Amino acid sequence: VSPRKLPPTYSSGGFWSGVGNVASTAATLSSSKVSTSKESGDMSKAPYNDVPPAISYDPHRNLLVWTLPRGAPSGSIDHRGDYKFESYPPNSPKAKKDQEDKVHFMAWASDNGGFVKAWDFSLVDALVHENAAAATSSPQPPPKFPPVAVMNLPLTQLSLSSSAVHVTTMTGLSHSSIPATTLACVCLSDDSTEVHIHAMPLPSLVVNAEDLGRPTPASITPLGGMKSPKNNSSTIPPKILYAKSIKYHAVPFASAVRKSYQIVNGIIRGSCVSGSALWPDTLAVATDQGVVMINLVEGDSWASKVDGSLLTCPRKVISQSDGEYKEDLTTIATPFVPSGPFHTIISGGLVGGVGNRAGALFVEGNAVYASRLGTSISSGNERRQFHIEKVTLPDPVLLCQLPYRKLPWTTIRTTQISTFIQSAKPIKLPPRLIPSPSGKYVCLFWQRDKKYEILHAGSLLVREQVHGSSNPSDSYQQGVSSSVDEGRHILSFAWVGDEDQFAILKEPRSLSNAGAGSSAMPDGRKGSMKSLFTTSNGDANNDVGCPDNNNTTSNCDVMDRPIVELKKIAEAEVDAVELAAGASIAAATTVSLGYITVRGSDCTSPTALFGGPALCIGCLPLADKLSHYKSRREEGVAYFYSRRLLAINENDDRASAYSTVGPCIPYPDHVCWDDSGKLCAIALGLRVAIYLSHRPKFTLLGSVNVMKQIKCGEHSSLISLKFIHNVLYCSTPSSVHCIFLGDVKNEATVCELDEFTIASNTVPVKGLDNPDYSMPVPIVASLSRPHVLSYHSGGLLVSTSSGLRFLPMSHPILRIGTLLAANLTEKARKWISASPNSEHDAIAHFLIRRGRPDVAINELKGLSMEAYIDLCIQYDRFEDLETLFNDNGSTLIHEICDWGRGDINGGYSAFFCICAYFLSR
Repeated sequence: VSPRKLPPTYSSGGFWSGVGNVASTAATLSSSKVSTSKESGDMSKAPYNDVPPAISYDPHRNLLVWTLPRGAPSGSIDHRGDYKFESYPPNSPKAKKDQEDKVHFMAWASDNGGFVKAWDFSLVDALVHENAAAATSSPQPPPKFPPVAVMNLPLTQLSLSSSAVHVTTMTGLSHSSIPATTLACVCLSDDSTEVHIHAMPLPSLVVNAEDLGRPTPASITPLGGMKSPKNNSSTIPPKILYAKSIKYHAVPFASAVRKSYQIVNGIIRGSCVSGSALWPDTLAVATDQGVVMINLVEGDSWASKVDGSLLTCPRKVISQSDGEYKEDLTTIATPFVPSGPFHTIISGGLVGGVGNRAGALFVEGNAVYASRLGTSISSGNERRQFHIEKVTLPDPVLLCQLPYRKLPWTTIRTTQISTFIQSAKPIKLPPRLIPSPSGKYVCLFWQRDKKYEILHAGSLLVREQVHGSSNPSDSYQQGVSSSVDEGRHILSFAWVGDEDQFAILKEPRSLSNAGAGSSAMPDGRKGSMKSLFTTSNGDANNDVGCPDNNNTTSNCDVMDRPIVELKKIAEAEVDAVELAAGASIAAATTVSLGYITVRGSDCTSPTALFGGPALCIGCLPLADKLSHYKSRREEGVAYFYSRRLLAINENDDRASAYSTVGPCIPYPDHVCWDDSGKLCAIALGLRVAIYLSHRPKFTLLGSVNVMKQIKCGEHSSLISLKFIHNVLYCSTPSSVHCIFLGDVKNEATVCELDEFTIASNTVPVKGLDNPDYSMPVPIVASLSRPHVLSYHSGGLLVSTSSGLRFLPMSHPILRIGTLLAANLTEKARKWISASPNSEHDAIAHFLIRRGRPDVAINELKGLSMEAYIDLCIQYDRFEDLETLFNDNGSTLIHEICDWGRGDINGGYSAFFCICAYFLSR
């Protein structure tokens, strides 16, 4: 992007020609009687000869990031000289404004702890394709491509030499606790005792906020919010966003390990910080007493988990008789699992798609947008089999604004090539989107802020449909408010059943009153509700919570327990006359159905809700009731709640009609149901158990471990589960997997489960050069907390923190499995018949585990004779086996007589076994 030495062909001035006025530098050196050779060498200095940048790459957002050391000159971030601007008459208002802009720029860049510059490579890719399309025989100079954002770091970071910036700062990381529309930098503090995370908003978010009529979110257009520049240098340049950094988080790594290690002088000083874009939330810090590992994020919230097991200082010896043996819960961050993706798909049904096509709904900044889904690549293209495509969302439409979401920055100056902003507070994550089972509503849940808002999807999409319409009657629906319900101090949210009912877990009144208006986690929650790993070691027949009607709980104070409230959405009737008169009507209203009595002991408290046909409530133990030898996860319990049979017959929806169903289960990370309400998947760590629900039975079909081992920085739990056409898709923070089920309907057979990795950030042990037909090779790519949304164009649509991604599923095994699960047998036969004969035995094994031996026997013409005979005997295909011997008996009898079974000396031949099978019929 920038040469280390000045090319002789580019000497027109400007940043790319050498910042710092090379000519004046040469004149100064000459007047100082410097030797000719030294003068010649200094004249060829590039802008970064004295301040070499540390360069990193962010694969999630396709960003190239440079970090310049403390005290870098203002010329290292000045790109005004690369473009030709209009000359203004002296003393004119525009000339004065231009001079004031230059003074402001010099003052803004004078005191700095270093600079972070980001280039958007999606713009570079577009430029490469443009140049390739317009290739000429004559050589053309490369275009001048400025960065999209420049961040001024504070003076509080560690001040070292310019060569040390490579080890004291870390950029290009996309942390899970900040939005993808921000640029982050990890650095050591000036006293080397803390790790600081600084960030600034990227241009896409700023453009989105300033021009709501034509938004350009990061998931839609390049981060610069502009088209790729042309080859000539006179092109109007894109504006560079300049901003002072704001501190998002600080980790004092010494205090977190002081209780378990004998630290010299009680202080640990760091000297080097390292991280990877594949594990952006885990850092390694080299200190004067060893290496510490820092986990920055837990769920959607910041964390300060410091692992000092690699320190050279000795560990304290704590005996069981000491009072300190019990785990200190106040230092454990709440391991919240994300409650949903950042995008949701609208694909017809009762609501309809976006412009009669499948579309995506998402939140960017302080507004809700919708956009059509474009056509994805053909998954049958073998050249793109191992590539992930970024899904663009063209022409997004603003559906509604969230008025209470204020912008955390202000624009202080705009010049010809620059925009200066000032941040007031950190930018928060966008909400998780949880669509209702009917598709009519979508919940926006801010887990960190503990609040939610429900929007009516139909009234939202009316604005997209009438966008640009000249018919005045189309604007009647604009008077329908899309906001249905909202609430604060909510710990968890879940949709219940298929009639647009939902349950909310309200924070204890004592905590919600004390922490009203604060988005930070109250200190009181660190005991009873902080961790998701809990227990229930009391009497399971005692009920806690806030029951419906006038029932009371004698053994606990409801002020100290979260309560579960059940609500129902009632859609309102829209009066066209009132709308024409200018009235505003809510699309729907909510009705409280009461509070559910939560089963558990006095030592537990409800902490999480899991939706579906039956509501699942997870309970954790209180902080002072934990066992000395068990973790909180091991002691956690959960119960399913459903309406009683009498209440269902009487159509009673009240919360008092709900009671527990079945025994308690271990505290889950996720609970997922399929659309029919018959299949239920429960995730505990990296293991998934799948059940078949058929009243009154709840049968375990099987369980599978998604990942055999946990990598460094990998969370020990799945982050999402999703049933799509009877196939279960699940994801970890960096990989996507699918689980195929066997014969679910036949209770007499075992339901076989097969797990395949679709995409991962690790290379498989066998490599990528030797693909196995029976075992799909995963796509090696960098994914940031993926959530599977739907099946689209022969692949999977995945929502990540950096936008939508398309995962092709072109491997024959994946295609055959998904088609058979969706009961599309004819389409699956085409893939089976196209497979090579040498792989038919492996495909037969896969089909048998899917409960389809008929397809294996009838369609696989390349089966070996031994495999075919075994299948016919095993599945009682007497007629097929008889036909085989009638047609080819003369050759088969001599061949199968040599097939031994059992012991070589006393075993029976295959011919004997086949004859015995014939005689039995």
